[in-house]
Amino acid sequence: MPKLVYKDPFIRVPQWHEKVPVEVEPYKYKKRTGSPLKPQLAPDTAPPDEQLSGYVQGQPASKLEERFAKALEFYGIHFRFQYEVPSVYSLPGEGKVIDFIVYDGGIATPIEVGASYIHGETTRKESERERTALINPVLMNLGILPLDENNSYLELDHPTSIEDAKRIVREKFFNI
Repeated sequence: MPKLVYKDPFIRVPQWHEKVPVEVEPYKYKKRTGSPLKPQLAPDTAPPDEQLSGYVQGQPASKLEERFAKALEFYGIHFRFQYEVPSVYSLPGEGKVIDFIVYDGGIATPIEVGASYIHGETTRKESERERTALINPVLMNLGILPLDENNSYLELDHPTSIEDAKRIVREKFFNI
């Protein structure tokens, strides 16, 4: 090993066997004891007898969307899931998405299914109005009915079961 030609008394390199100063020691996290936190706004799980896969037409879907899709399929109503609306204000491939376009007797109707923990917030309602204002002119040009607060949006957190979804489809499309 070569010898140092000049030794500075103010430079000191700590050796491996010396203790590391507290200022440069890594922070040690305290272990959390007790039960893990439960999210307050998380949706409940679906009953095991519903047999939900989490997909509709090969795309990931919430349980609410999947229940509604199963009800539409039960009655033989054609629909498109996650219909992308190209708008002037969106990038290619990142258009505004409508949950369902339901084809009922040659009329294309947009349907939005929503959970209260997502769509129930007041800030989301304002952004939903802006989104609707951008989408509606494009939908009308495509021959699709515009999004309407009374007819296009299902009640929050509904359908709660497949039977509830069938009831909603009967009321919306069969007037029974």
